[in-house]
Amino acid sequence: GDKYLPWTVVVAAILFAVFRGWEFRTPCFKEKQLPFLISVLLATIYCAIIYVLKDGKSGELRALIASSIYLIISLGFKINERIWRVVVLISSVAIIFLCFWQYFYQGIDRVHGFYNPIPFATGISVILIINTSLAISGSGFFEKYFNYFLSALLVLAVAMTGTRGVFFAVFLIMIAWLLLSFYKLLIFNWHRAFLIFTVFIFLFLTIFFVFEKRASDTVSEVASIQSGQEPSSIGLRLQLWELSIRIIKIEPIWGVGDNFREILDTWYKKGEGSESVKEFGPTHFHNQYLDVSVKRGLIGLFIFLIFLTMPILSNYEYFKNKKFMDFVPVIVFLYAIACLTDVPLTHAITIYTFIFPIYLVGLTDITNKNNRDNKKLA
Repeated sequence: GDKYLPWTVVVAAILFAVFRGWEFRTPCFKEKQLPFLISVLLATIYCAIIYVLKDGKSGELRALIASSIYLIISLGFKINERIWRVVVLISSVAIIFLCFWQYFYQGIDRVHGFYNPIPFATGISVILIINTSLAISGSGFFEKYFNYFLSALLVLAVAMTGTRGVFFAVFLIMIAWLLLSFYKLLIFNWHRAFLIFTVFIFLFLTIFFVFEKRASDTVSEVASIQSGQEPSSIGLRLQLWELSIRIIKIEPIWGVGDNFREILDTWYKKGEGSESVKEFGPTHFHNQYLDVSVKRGLIGLFIFLIFLTMPILSNYEYFKNKKFMDFVPVIVFLYAIACLTDVPLTHAITIYTFIFPIYLVGLTDITNKNNRDNKKLA
């Protein structure tokens, strides 16, 4: 669906112009959204320049352009909270059904939906984070505990993808949220705290059963690396990271774009590259920070870091008090960790799942909460 979304954005832009949508914008929302919008535009422009001068990935550029257009026309708007909850609910149930169907019925060891397992796991994790955030902020029984139940199933869905880097980030996030909730409940309601602890133990054992094979694979791969054999998944990543650092030194400021393939081919002919990397034929370096530095240089890395962290930097005073209680910094943390072993902000689908929830809901929710706090003080 990532190739069809830009056409949806075009239709939205036409309707926005026809119905004069700019007349319905809310100034307080614009103030919070604008810094992030500028960072997205900056990343899009620089990506386009590198694409023209040094080649690049058209899918990434198309996703950034589509996102930029949609963010411009939706500046000052917020998704209705009830509609947002329904969308998250439908997405959660659909993802859970798909993952469980592929894993148990089709017998797929690493579920992937209709995509690659790694970006698919990142997308599931975003839904998981948003769903858990809605559970924390929910007031009614259904809004709170049913969402917690869905979050538990979504954690299992992430484990079913067998994606170690993303699952590690999710595990850290869930532990932090659990400890925070457990500490608060232990003070006010130890019965409920004990129940949550019991559910967590059960969930942990279930996840261990699902993730056991990938865990054993990891141990085997580490052992093979220690013995001098590196054609494993982890071994390939280590070799790619080493090669990326060498390429960065060739053109550290502007990067080499997609010409890194020609550099690798030259090294292969000289016998400097390994056969395993040559057979693998990498399209990226399985680390977004290194990948951006190779293709767009240190300038590109600086712009990328601004784009990644701007939702928090522009609202630091708010988030330093909320910490993990709001989904915006948690999504940023997820992507920051995922970028260590993959390139989530290169895949179109995971670009959308990063930008849209933060811009359309997360940053506008900050304004709503601040307004409610101000009314309480008045």
